[in-house]
Amino acid sequence: MDLSAVIPTFNSSRTLLPCLTSVNAQTVPFKEVFVVDRYSTDRTIEIARQAKSILIQSAGNRSVARNLGLAQSTSFGVLFIDSDMVLPETLVEECVDKLGTHDAIIIPELSFGEGFWATCKRLERKTHDGVELLEAARCFRKNALTSLGGYDPQLEGGEDLDLKYSATLKGL
Repeated sequence: MDLSAVIPTFNSSRTLLPCLTSVNAQTVPFKEVFVVDRYSTDRTIEIARQAKSILIQSAGNRSVARNLGLAQSTSFGVLFIDSDMVLPETLVEECVDKLGTHDAIIIPELSFGEGFWATCKRLERKTHDGVELLEAARCFRKNALTSLGGYDPQLEGGEDLDLKYSATLKGL
């Protein structure tokens, strides 16, 4: 079983290098790493290329970016990562193990961005940790996610929870 990473970006040069460093430091490597960029004007593209990721550029929102990465993926499973996340080094190993018996897996998010809004996001994530109602899956069996139609391309925010509710309604 293998796993692809999909990382939507836009002007993420401050956070992308630590993210990709953690992606590339996994005990079990990703089969492929897609950086889906919204035509960044900073060093995001350069950083993605230096990390040997597969670069896709699209003017679409985050949901569109996730769906583009999903469509390009050739692996059994897909993990959606925010560009300001740093992954524990055993995450792929754990995801591959869990995808043996689950269609989707919730990954607690650890963000390391700087500034006021990043601090707010970290605090918000701490309050959601372990609250299933407020958490959404980030790792999926590809066939399970495609059977749901992927992320709603009309949504820029809340797409994770929207997908979770769609899956629940369909009994997945």
